[in-house]
Amino acid sequence: MKYKYSGFKIKGSGFNPAVIGLGLLYALILLSAGCKCSTDPKPADCDAGFLPCEDDVTTCCEVVCEELYHNCGEMLTNCCLDTTSHQFSFVVDTIGNYGSYLNDVAIVDENNIWVVGNIETDSGEYNAARWNGTDWELMGIYSNTLDLYSIRYISEYDIWVTDNSFPIHWDGIEWTLYHLQNMGIHVSVNQIWGTSSSDLYFVGLNGSIVHYDGSSFVQMESGTEVDLKDIAGTPDGEHVFAIGYDPTIPAPSVALELVNGVWEIRYYTEGSLPVNGNQGWIWGVGVYEDTVYYST
Repeated sequence: MKYKYSGFKIKGSGFNPAVIGLGLLYALILLSAGCKCSTDPKPADCDAGFLPCEDDVTTCCEVVCEELYHNCGEMLTNCCLDTTSHQFSFVVDTIGNYGSYLNDVAIVDENNIWVVGNIETDSGEYNAARWNGTDWELMGIYSNTLDLYSIRYISEYDIWVTDNSFPIHWDGIEWTLYHLQNMGIHVSVNQIWGTSSSDLYFVGLNGSIVHYDGSSFVQMESGTEVDLKDIAGTPDGEHVFAIGYDPTIPAPSVALELVNGVWEIRYYTEGSLPVNGNQGWIWGVGVYEDTVYYST
């Protein structure tokens, strides 16, 4: 026998709440009659992946999860959402001629995907392309020959990219480059992360970190001079992480976390290979739900 659970299954205790109100009365009657046995059927002792059946608790029924869910929990009696599926169909698209490269991607939906980098074609040079569901549309953001390193798509009228030094913003009408040096911020940034255009972080060379609150750019102290290569955080912006590495001897690598507005070093090593318990260089960082993941 089988029955299905929809979504997440909360394992029951076997106690029937419908008889709570009558429990005391039944107990008094049984005691007065001198009976020491229960007339309720004893639930079956089921193996992993099975529970007592709803219509007959003395029989075990298999817990079958719906599509996109799998059995989980200590006794495999819960249903958890699959984290991934291995049923992928890959299609390779080539954008540009030999020598072209892409640095970052922003996936809005299957018909709206942006990539940035350097794209060389027979007809000219571009630094971005957008997939419209049918074709790749080549674009020149701010300047066709300006190589781009990262993109943060917030909305159709709110898109941020970086070259190797400055943030560039699309407001639905035009692209605007923010020359940080003219604001007294002498850094070079090339990676972006943020929850909105009023809470953005830019990281880059020599431990550079700049925060944008929607009206002004402010440089933050990172506590390191290692080149920062990636940044990510939780959707609510409560936890933000940055990583970096530098091939110059002693070849350091670092991982930072923003805690109460202050960047703290969570990991540091010298040398790209694992040694003395360290994992070597950290190449990237990502956050999923309440867990931060580093690639080494």
